[in-house]
Amino acid sequence: MKPHAILAVIALAAILVGCGPSGDAPEVGKVVGTLMVDGNPAANINVTFSPTDGGRSSQATTNEKGEYELIYSTSTLGAKVGPHKVSIAKNDGMSGTKDTLPKKYTQMTKDVEVKGGNNTIELIFP
Repeated sequence: MKPHAILAVIALAAILVGCGPSGDAPEVGKVVGTLMVDGNPAANINVTFSPTDGGRSSQATTNEKGEYELIYSTSTLGAKVGPHKVSIAKNDGMSGTKDTLPKKYTQMTKDVEVKGGNNTIELIFP
C-alpha cells in the first residue's frame, strides 16, 4: 500500500472513532447546593442522589459551610438528568468531627429533579 493511502486510511479511522457513539452514558447535569440540617449548614455530610429510574448514583461530601458539588464519575461532575431520591449520612471517615447529624435524618429522603445544564439544589432537612 502506498504511503498516502495508508495516511488516508488512518485519517478515516480517526474520524470514524471520533464520530462514533459515546457509549451508553446518560445526560448529566451539574449539581451544586447547600445542605441545611435543623436550620444550620451541615459540614462533613455525605450526600447521595439516586436516580429513581435506575442508574449510577452521584455523591458529594459537604464542606464546612454545608456546600456540596456532586460527582457522577471520576471524570464527570453532576448527576443523571431526571428525578432522584436524595439521602444523607454522616461521613465517618472524617476524623475530629462531632456527631452533627441526628440519625432520624439518615432514614429520610428528599425528591428532587436534576435538569440538563447547571442546577442549584438546596437541601433542607427536615
